[in-house]
Amino acid sequence: KSYMPVGHRELRDEVVSRFANAGRYVDNEGYHMRKEGDVLLGMIVFKPQCKAEEVKPLTALVRNSYDKSFSAGLAIGPSVSYCLNMCIGGSDVTFLRKHTKNVWRDLRVILDEAVSTAEERYQNRLEEIGRMEQLRLTDTAGYEILGHLAGVDILKPRMFSSAMKEWKEPRFEAFKERNAWSLYNAVTWGIKNGSPEHVVKKNPDAHEFFAALVAD
Repeated sequence: KSYMPVGHRELRDEVVSRFANAGRYVDNEGYHMRKEGDVLLGMIVFKPQCKAEEVKPLTALVRNSYDKSFSAGLAIGPSVSYCLNMCIGGSDVTFLRKHTKNVWRDLRVILDEAVSTAEERYQNRLEEIGRMEQLRLTDTAGYEILGHLAGVDILKPRMFSSAMKEWKEPRFEAFKERNAWSLYNAVTWGIKNGSPEHVVKKNPDAHEFFAALVAD
């Protein structure tokens, strides 16, 4: 298949311009580059529009490479995750696309779809996170849920170990509370230890499980 490059700046500008057209403007952004600029990982944080959004602002991750080492990628939501092995994930949208013919067409289609429903999904996700924060869990209940997620193959062995460690000893102060939100973040932390394909496939599965756990 023929290689079709995607410019780092062009990808960033596509994301920013489409959200700006929907009334969401950049608050801050940061980028990590590797291999002398061939590989890009960027985070774009959009301005909160009310106090409730300040803690969990709408955020987009962008990933790209010029040397074919990573596909172009987008992840969007109030909860996004990344690691320096270039795995990315978003609570609303995660999309990876190889640099082949029609890559720009497909990226623009998914961006248009994401932006057109972003506000509704974002507000729904904030409410969902609030319900997770309110659902108290004992340490033992957390262990049982992690075991279940391993049993249904959402967490592979190495990911299970990482998630368990994160639940027992959270590295971030915000997740020391014993609730479903802290456990969800431990699970997504564990999933990041998988391949990019696993992250894309299993993050939605994990989200679906926790959404059901706190459903009205």
